[in-house]
Amino acid sequence: MRRRIFDYIRPGEDLVREPFQRLIAERALLAYKYEGFWQCMDTFKDQQRLENLDQGGRAPWKLWQRNDVTRDPLRASCSR
Repeated sequence: MRRRIFDYIRPGEDLVREPFQRLIAERALLAYKYEGFWQCMDTFKDQQRLENLDQGGRAPWKLWQRNDVTRDPLRASCSR
């Protein structure tokens, strides 16, 4: 993100809801379609899931430990 994002966040607001709506209204929000692995870690349950994947040797974010990684890590096939 650019520093200008802070111009869109007002006191008491979260990053996403109101600021993103303002950015959308101004047609100033861009997105990139990512097809690799992504998992939020907002809750304890999320943390446990990620730790279980890691401890079980199935951490899809550890591309350096995989044998089937393509040259472009953004194109690596990782399932959620």
